[in-house]
Amino acid sequence: MSYYKHLALLRKWKTMEKLIRKLATYITLQNSDIEIITSSFINKTYKKGTYLLKQENRANKIFFIEKGLVRMYFISEEGTEINTYFASNDSFITSFSSFINQHPSVEFIKAEKDTTVYTLDYSDFKTNNDFMIKFRTLFVEQNLICIKNRLDLLQTSNAKEKYEYLIKNTDKNIINGIPQYHIASYLGITPESLSRLKKIFLTKSQEK
Repeated sequence: MSYYKHLALLRKWKTMEKLIRKLATYITLQNSDIEIITSSFINKTYKKGTYLLKQENRANKIFFIEKGLVRMYFISEEGTEINTYFASNDSFITSFSSFINQHPSVEFIKAEKDTTVYTLDYSDFKTNNDFMIKFRTLFVEQNLICIKNRLDLLQTSNAKEKYEYLIKNTDKNIINGIPQYHIASYLGITPESLSRLKKIFLTKSQEK
């Protein structure tokens, strides 16, 4: 690699440092991988209240949240918003089934704060270079684990266990930035139950 090409790569690396460091926790990255990352992921900003994805649209992008907060949800037959996932700094999100199968999404993804992302198009995701092959494997594995953990949480845990899991495993930006009725919807409990649990856990923490 020439000096100038190496210098250009370093400059791009600095602008996408969070994304590259996140990927490097799972994948051993070569210079060629970083070149692909910097050319494939595109920076974009969404204002609070705007949609990264709307229901019935095909999910054709993966989003890496560099800074901000987004919420994924669907609307039940009764017209209620049911939250399925939240994503904050340094995390990936898309409507997994829609993205993998390229069919219309049943979910919305909405910015709950001004949010800066790096997007990866489906066409780039399907490219058969060394990095994308490794990234596809990682992406599918991590999403299946996430889906399994959520199903286990909803099906086998009581309200107290769900809340304990939330506070131990969820970014504080999400807990503090998402309204409590959305958190309750995500856990599959009522807002009143969530409020009671918060008081119990707050009292216990103060007694320690």
